[in-house]
Amino acid sequence: MKTEKRKTLQGSVLFTVVCVMALLIIFLTGTLALASASSNRAHKSYSSSQASYTARAAIESFTQAMARDPGLPAAIENMTTDPLYPEVIINDKSLGQIGYYFTNASGKQEWVPNHIEIVPVDTGKKDYIFTDPKKDGNWKWVEVNTVRITATCRVGKEEETVSAYVRKMPSGSSKTEPGGLDGLQEVGGNAFPNGALITGGLGVGISKDNTGMYSMHNNTSVETKISFINGSLATGTGSSNFYVKAPTDTSKKPYSQTIIMGNLWLRNSNFMNVNYEMDSNYTQKEVPYLYIDGTVGASQNGTVNLVQGNGKGPYNVFIGTLDVRKNDGSVSYGFDFGNADVYLMDDYSDTDFIKLKYPGDASERDFSAEEMTDATDPRSESLKAKDQIIYKGHNYLGSNDLGCNLYSWTSSYVNKTDSQFVSNGGGNLYVKGDLTIQNMKIAGDLRVDRNCYLGKNVVVTGKIVVKGELHISADSNFSAWDKVYCNKVFADGDTTYEADVVKEGYVEHTDEILPGYKEVRNFVFENTELSEDQYEFRKAFQDSADGWRWHIRLPGDDESGSRITDKNDGWGDNGGQIDGVKFQDYGIYVLTDESLATEGAKWGTSVPYYVTNAYGENINTVTFNDKTIYKADPNDPSVVYVDGTGNNERTNDEYVYYKVDDEGNVVEEVDKDTAKHTYYTKVGETTPVSRDEAVGKETKTFHTYEEAGYAYPPKMTREAILGEDSDTEGFIVHPETKIIKNLDEMRSDLNLNPDGSYKPDVYYTAVPEEFCIETPEGEDPIENNLPYAFNDDGSKFAGNETYYSPWSGDTITKSCIIGKSDGSEFKMPKQIKIKSTDVIWVVLRNVKFDQDDGNNMMLHEGMDGKQIVCDTSEGTVRFLIDKTLTIGKGAIIKDGFKNGQLIDATNPSTCTWRIEYFGTEGSKIKCTNNVTLIGTFMCPLTTYSGNVAGAYTVKYKDVYGVERVLNEPIIGSAMFDHVELAKNNFGVINSGGSASGDVKEVVETVFGSYEISYFMGV
Repeated sequence: MKTEKRKTLQGSVLFTVVCVMALLIIFLTGTLALASASSNRAHKSYSSSQASYTARAAIESFTQAMARDPGLPAAIENMTTDPLYPEVIINDKSLGQIGYYFTNASGKQEWVPNHIEIVPVDTGKKDYIFTDPKKDGNWKWVEVNTVRITATCRVGKEEETVSAYVRKMPSGSSKTEPGGLDGLQEVGGNAFPNGALITGGLGVGISKDNTGMYSMHNNTSVETKISFINGSLATGTGSSNFYVKAPTDTSKKPYSQTIIMGNLWLRNSNFMNVNYEMDSNYTQKEVPYLYIDGTVGASQNGTVNLVQGNGKGPYNVFIGTLDVRKNDGSVSYGFDFGNADVYLMDDYSDTDFIKLKYPGDASERDFSAEEMTDATDPRSESLKAKDQIIYKGHNYLGSNDLGCNLYSWTSSYVNKTDSQFVSNGGGNLYVKGDLTIQNMKIAGDLRVDRNCYLGKNVVVTGKIVVKGELHISADSNFSAWDKVYCNKVFADGDTTYEADVVKEGYVEHTDEILPGYKEVRNFVFENTELSEDQYEFRKAFQDSADGWRWHIRLPGDDESGSRITDKNDGWGDNGGQIDGVKFQDYGIYVLTDESLATEGAKWGTSVPYYVTNAYGENINTVTFNDKTIYKADPNDPSVVYVDGTGNNERTNDEYVYYKVDDEGNVVEEVDKDTAKHTYYTKVGETTPVSRDEAVGKETKTFHTYEEAGYAYPPKMTREAILGEDSDTEGFIVHPETKIIKNLDEMRSDLNLNPDGSYKPDVYYTAVPEEFCIETPEGEDPIENNLPYAFNDDGSKFAGNETYYSPWSGDTITKSCIIGKSDGSEFKMPKQIKIKSTDVIWVVLRNVKFDQDDGNNMMLHEGMDGKQIVCDTSEGTVRFLIDKTLTIGKGAIIKDGFKNGQLIDATNPSTCTWRIEYFGTEGSKIKCTNNVTLIGTFMCPLTTYSGNVAGAYTVKYKDVYGVERVLNEPIIGSAMFDHVELAKNNFGVINSGGSASGDVKEVVETVFGSYEISYFMGV
């Protein structure tokens, strides 16, 4: 019995041993497979990276050799259409083999080792650079060409190809400010949300044609080096301004370029603010400018300030045709050009016209190019009725009641000898077509290339030069302080005219602050609208018995209570108006919750707003005014005035004026007309004298046109400064006179294709294949085939036989997807850390930063939320936005970024983020609460949405040297399709696109300078 039991036991032990050994074999086999796969992936990754480095090194060795061997740049200089194939040999075979692929006669690809390929690049247009080719101070536009150098490297079975673009340049470098992804670029839509601060650069509609209309909202400040609106622009009904300032680096000119390739419609009284002083050396090409290809309309009943500012620097304004007689079909307006030279560029035509489309006084929507055709125009018939047809070259300035002004600038200046046109101090008006003018003062010359019709009250302190006919009306009483040149004068046969002139020894100060007074700008804040469910629009209704009587029920009134209109001009729909609104359209805005009536008013004639405090924050006080204005301290205008009770004093005026004593101390507050108007002094004195003492009459004689030399400067026509269409060469430019940035250049700067479409190898819509998991042979490749960082239950993914784990401890270190496998919404944990030692991709697939799930962390003192923190000290993190990224109280920041951090745009070392964002087609970034996103957004197919401020506050020093405290949601630079629903607190703190952008090098050779660009972004 014992023996039998022992035999049975021995069999059991043997079976157990066999099973264990089988399990061990399976386990070891799996382990070896995983190790082999891991080794293969590591080898593949190493080989791919090494191939990329070697390919770039091959190109760099060639470009460096260009500086040593004159034969290499000479070969490039002499290139026609045939490629070059220089020999490049890598002696260390472990680094790979350089070569290129050649397409043979049968169409097959053949590998050619030890050579790189250089081919000329046909851009489809002529390219120019503004440069000093002889380094003799003679700057001009010179044609340049581009070639592409391509190197492919093989390391084992892996291959990588790198391309660089070499731009042949004359000796010296460009002094014009380059474009590129700098600030905010919206290739497809509107970039003007309420309250926006836009710095660096601005582009709108760059991928579209120029027939759309974009709406600029209230309280928008644009402080850019270049703004390009490829379409028409309508400004906000409140303050919305462009600013011209001098940067700390004054070597790059012009300081500011504003281009509108359609029409401009002004819905408020101000547009350009020119506040800078030019140094003593500049040419016409270096003068900041406003270019409007079409025309200008206005909704104002008073005076519109197209340009205003300190008047201490030159400024050019270019407009196609300008007719200020009317805007909505009946109302005339005055027009101030500020301190500028003005060029009206259109030739006279009775058949070619501009259709100026009325956007509506309060509309804040855009109209696409497709919508702006007559057949698909979505505007109401009442808006369409206010459109204007303006025939090109038919210019009208000055209405019957309101005049126009054009001032000269006051700073001293010197024009270089190569200036294409010398302006004598500014304030000149040059007209290519016809001009009808009245009620206008021009502080320089008036020069008209065709016919000029002088009405009443025209004062020209310089010359009047008319190439065609000069018609002087009977009530003209015009005054030319210099000579009048015209061969055909129609003025009742008289050959003389009487002019008002400032007497010798006196000086006229036009609309200036008087000695002993000062002007202080108050703090103006745009208020935030209440949500629509917090108020109702209560319209007037017609009396059922008396058709002439209209009622509005006030809060608390029963049905019999009413407000009766105070003006009745007729019956029914033909009744009267209130403030220009017909009775049947008139109404009031009533608070639905009367407890909100914190300032006593339960209703108003405009929508209700939250009052803004002196720190720019909304407070729970409701007003029916769209702005809150606080007085600035007259002794320190940089701070809000505090009255004797310790309160910030509110006012309704944007500026306040004070009388000051001899030491500059404030004596008393005065009204504007007392402190600021036109006055006269004796030369060298400051005490004002009367106009009668300073101005006298003088009789003068007409002179022939030939004595003046020209009317419209021939080198300042639209064709000269912008370019023109050619039947044989397409759109061409004239480099010796070109000034204006054109659409081709903007698209080239942004690495868009000539037709405005994006380049998929620059603006990625998917993770590049070399970063993804290799698809098994025979299967269709999976787009963005990467491991998910989290399992669907929220735990970290540890890896398996197919996908590696992207985690190293608590940090993502490899390319991956953050999201759910089924694509449904993924809720962020408190914090995700990412570290890159080279380049890694992280797909954000339908991710939501949900601040309401109780799983938040402290972003900084007083602010909770969630965040992604990127350690980019050794590499770059690239995010791909897939579907929707929703953020409420959250941030994506660089490791070490702190609340209150200094962002110095004049010092790039403080702005190197190495965080980049791309987007799939139709993707969206939706910000619902305080959000800070740091980095470079290269998302031409992505929509940005959100009316929220930043989660982090920074100290920002802009390129003009101005420091301020800001909390904008984007720190870096951005390209989106468009921005929507961004009514307040949206802006871009521009710190450049240094995380990507063209990686440029300059090689100096005996043949001149060559710019080498490795395209790694935009």
